[in-house]
Amino acid sequence: MPNRAGMFGPRGCWARPGGPLVVADTGNHRVLIWRQLPRDDATPPDLVLGQPDFAAVGDNQGYNLGRSTLRFPYAVALWGDQIVVADTGNSRLMIWNSRPFDAAQGRRTTNDERRKLVGVEPSSLTNGARADSLFGQVSFTQNGENRWKLAGRDTLCWPYGLSAVDGVLAVADSGDNRVLLWHGEEPGDERHPISPPQQTDCKARTVFLKPCLKSKIQNPKLSGGASSSRVSSRGLGFGPSSMGRRCGVSLAASC
Repeated sequence: MPNRAGMFGPRGCWARPGGPLVVADTGNHRVLIWRQLPRDDATPPDLVLGQPDFAAVGDNQGYNLGRSTLRFPYAVALWGDQIVVADTGNSRLMIWNSRPFDAAQGRRTTNDERRKLVGVEPSSLTNGARADSLFGQVSFTQNGENRWKLAGRDTLCWPYGLSAVDGVLAVADSGDNRVLLWHGEEPGDERHPISPPQQTDCKARTVFLKPCLKSKIQNPKLSGGASSSRVSSRGLGFGPSSMGRRCGVSLAASC
């Protein structure tokens, strides 16, 4: 039986010193959040996203695709003040803004104060909270692979991996055999790198390892003798050193 402490095939997690801990509970179609890093075994999570409560585990909450549902989320990342979820089965990214709140002062924190915050404090989120924005689909009620068209800067097909470092978000767009990058603002900046849902022209800045953003060919040859890598369902390891090695084959122009 589904419950608060159990999981079914978790595939991804992300944590910052002291918290929060965010886990993609893939088989239960939900994301679990601990506000602080657990110190004891079987510590129950504080929040659930993707389901209305800890007892529900339905695919898109009973095939009711929307702003608060998930289908096989495989990866999570904390990007500045945002929680980003690779909603793999719906071919989209779901983004929740953390909205830091200073409980001691009883007020919202200012932008300058947010820049000083360490990590994301999801205290303002509630169970089953609706996402603030998305990428990969035109609306929250659509989940077509590449929107049922050619792959582009604004589409996804079964994204399996996420990584964030130094203001850059990397997405393993596994179904399209490519990696997409967003170069965001500095962590804590109130301008969010991913457009809100009413804007449907959000596009990735850079594509790694693909000669053309519309291409889905596995292992194509790139100019200069470089060759691509096949993106797998194991996700994406990403850091400053790996960026340096890959920048020679990154392409930013669409074709």
